[in-house]
Formats: sequence, structure tokens, C-alpha cells
Amino acid sequence: MSGNNLAQAIKTLALEMGFVAVGITRPDPPAHLDVYTDWLKQGCHGEMEYLAEPRRVYLRSQPGELLPGCQSIIVLAARYAAPPSISHPPPRFQREYPSPPAPLPGGEGRVPHPQPLSQGERGEESPSPLGRGARGEGSQGNEDVFFGRVAAYAWGEDYHNILRQRMESLMQRVQEIIGRPIAYRCFTDNAPILERELAQRAGLGWIGKNTCLIHPRLGSYLFLAEIFTDLALPPDPAFVPDRCGTCQRCLQACPTQCILPNRTIDARRCISYLTIELKSAIPPELRPLLEDWVFGCDICQQVCPWNRRVAESP
Repeated sequence: MSGNNLAQAIKTLALEMGFVAVGITRPDPPAHLDVYTDWLKQGCHGEMEYLAEPRRVYLRSQPGELLPGCQSIIVLAARYAAPPSISHPPPRFQREYPSPPAPLPGGEGRVPHPQPLSQGERGEESPSPLGRGARGEGSQGNEDVFFGRVAAYAWGEDYHNILRQRMESLMQRVQEIIGRPIAYRCFTDNAPILERELAQRAGLGWIGKNTCLIHPRLGSYLFLAEIFTDLALPPDPAFVPDRCGTCQRCLQACPTQCILPNRTIDARRCISYLTIELKSAIPPELRPLLEDWVFGCDICQQVCPWNRRVAESP
């Protein structure tokens, strides 16, 4: 089977397995590594020291090192449910705690997955460091019921497991097609990779002003995943147009003003970082700006016109 035919077969299989977009690129060094290294030098990664470890920075500069003999990178996207628009926020969730929970632990580019939260009736609201708290009818003694919003990507099952299973199934099918073993490695948000740059190089979209990868038809509510392989596949053309234009909605809507002009984020002010990755106490001056977000944040995606187009499309 020719390289072009095999690439098309892989894309067809990927779509059949539930991915919504797929592209192919080479394991070349990233063109914009300087943006990342400058971001680290400015300390915008906050307490996520693992991002600045020399070995991980090196691997981001040489993605092919993650798989000896790597010739191609298959970049995949899967959609997750977009929340309602910012003018119609999603329902709040509640959970009872004897005291406010400690920040959840993080890992190498990997966000810990929260346990499902049960929906409950809203009680009388009172201030809380985790958002708007309330004492529910079912609470006992001094236990409080804390209400808050969770980012849309975390509403379902753990995407790391689901996407890895899909990628493994995909590569098993490809090996059956070509009749020989293939060297490959599967990743999704769990390796030192500049995922969005790879996705743009593979033609899946552009990196928006809110730093998300935006697909022109699917918006930005996307999980990204990558398969590094020794297969020699023809690369897709990169997505070159910047379709954010003069829009500034994400920058204007961010409560903490963490979005920087060069399409990076100052994590030290980002609600997602403050509610997931930060191990120390949230700075007092930022606490009121978190409103009722308790795990992640969707504001910069909710206001994006490209996501509104997706929501309004039939």
C-alpha cells in the first residue's frame, strides 16, 4: 500500500473510532520553541517546575526523540461537550466537605480527573474561598456544602484512558492492514510535547489568542492526542491563516487578565492553574476573581465566536 493510501486509511479509521479530526506531520523541531522558553524565563509557569526541567524542554525541542526511528506524527482531535454560553452558565455542582479541600495534585502536563459531582439544590449562598458556598438541608453539624462550576472537559470519564484505548485500537487495525508490526507511542496530555503546535502543523487549526487550538469547523472544545510512529506517511499542509482577526473577546472576558498578547497565558493568574495545579494558597487578591469556578475554567472558550458558531450550527 502506498504512503498516500495508507495515510487515507488511517484517517478514515480514526474518524470511525470517534475522533473528529486527524492530520499528519513530521517530527521536526518546533518553529516557535522560543515562545515557550521565553515564557519559562518570565516565570509564567508558576509552580509547575516540571515544565522547566532541562530534559523535558529538550524533548519539546526534539519531539522525534520520544520514539527512536520516528518518521511521522499522527495528530488527532476528539470533541468534548461544550458548556452553555457564558450568558447562560452551566448548573453548579455541589459536594459536602468537612472543610475546603486541598488543591489537587498535578503531573507532567496531565490534569487530575475529578470524581463525579452530584447535582443538588442551591441553598442560601455565603462567601467561600472555593466560590459561592452554601449550607444545604442535608448537611450535618459544621459540614458545609460548596457549590461551584467545573470545566467542561472534566464532566465525563477520564479522557486519558478513553483516547489511549482508541489510539491503541487504531494502531492494531493499521498493523493488520499492512501485515507487520509497527513501532509507535501514544500520547494525550501526558508527555513533554508542544501539542498545539503539532496540531497546527498537521493542519487541524490555528492557535487562538486564548492559546487554545481552534478548528475552523469544530471550535476549540477539543482533546488533542498524538501517535508517534516509524511509518513514513505524507505530511498534511500546516494551517496557516490566523482567523482570530481583531477579536479581543477572550482577553476582555478573562476575570484575572491572565491572557498575554503573544498568545500565551500567565499561569500564575489563570483560574485553571489556581484551581488545579497550584499547591500553595491562592493569592488573596485573586480569590474574589475566581467567582464559583472550583476546577478549571471555560470563560475564554465560552466567549469565542468560533465556539458560538459551532453551538449555533445544526
